[in-house]
Amino acid sequence: MFVECKACTDLEEGAYQKLSGLADKFGINATAVLIADAWVEHPDDPAPVDGTQAERGAAMGVVTIWKPEEIDDIGRTLLKLLHDGSVSVKAREPVIV
Repeated sequence: MFVECKACTDLEEGAYQKLSGLADKFGINATAVLIADAWVEHPDDPAPVDGTQAERGAAMGVVTIWKPEEIDDIGRTLLKLLHDGSVSVKAREPVIV
């Protein structure tokens, strides 16, 4: 698993390209993950600002973790991603190892 963390106001495509390249180069079944708190919703526009970049990242095989509850419990989120490929973690949801 390759993980990059970004604390920024805007996501750039370069971060997705770098992670995708690492996963392609170094591993079969490697997972590339971008953890970013750059997701902002505006009152007039309910769509996340960086939704387009996350969609491009997904097309490159990069998972974007952006929800505050997923970032707050990042260990459980990454474990869930490893086990079943999803990142949606509810508060206090048990993860069976």
